[in-house]
Amino acid sequence: MKVDTILVGLHIDHDVQYLIDLSLELSFMTKSDITFLHVFRPDIKTQEEVNNQVLVSHFNQLKKLVESSPKHENHNTKIDYIVETGFATEKLLTIAEELKPDILILGILPSQSTLSTHFASIARPILNHWHGRVLLVPNSFNLESFNDIVFTIDFQFQELGFLMDILVLAELLFAHVTCLHIINDDEDMYEVEMNMQIMKKLFHREIKHELLSFNTMAGKTSSSIEAYVNQGQVDMVCMVSNERSLFGSMISPSNTYRLSNSIQVPIFISKSNTSADIIVQKV
Repeated sequence: MKVDTILVGLHIDHDVQYLIDLSLELSFMTKSDITFLHVFRPDIKTQEEVNNQVLVSHFNQLKKLVESSPKHENHNTKIDYIVETGFATEKLLTIAEELKPDILILGILPSQSTLSTHFASIARPILNHWHGRVLLVPNSFNLESFNDIVFTIDFQFQELGFLMDILVLAELLFAHVTCLHIINDDEDMYEVEMNMQIMKKLFHREIKHELLSFNTMAGKTSSSIEAYVNQGQVDMVCMVSNERSLFGSMISPSNTYRLSNSIQVPIFISKSNTSADIIVQKV
């Protein structure tokens, strides 16, 4: 998994210390440069003036938060800090387009349904507009160790490259990966079994058997993944998210966004430009 740059969007008025810890650890493990971005909006009611003194104050607060992390002491790659004013979604997307990070990390507050300008609740518009990989991290998630990573599979060709990258990351983290397929009511069980066997043979040729396992669960995608996470010691969920139109995302929120409002572990998302392709079909 080649990662050269990481961009972290956060708001220093929230409790983001765990988010900073995880971001620095991921940067350290992947030997990648990291940029922390804080966007704030001046108080309209008090007509707060934005000048160099205000910007420097926010910059120093951001830097102090990062440097106070226990993960900062042994960090040996480049760390940058950016402070902007305005709307968080717009500024984040603009900076992301400029930096083109390999991973965009956002802090989220689970169970928040209303959108605001803070990074803790802008996951939905970011997921709609940003085409790179996004790691959503609950602000309450305390990094201790990654023991079990769940990778949801729907037998799309686009999943294969992302899964291989996650397996490389899992080796760095000394973690186990479980490929989980959610069985829908209208699925052909023959196709499910054949696709599962193909993936097992494909990856077990390259990966140690104890690193990767496969499982299935019946039900609706988001609620089933949530149930699976809640019943086990899952430390991160990885999934491929298909492209959605703005209208479609307004009518029906994606499974990724639903999960970000309910589960208490990080969600790592890779965007797909096409719809699902079945590897094997019964003839």
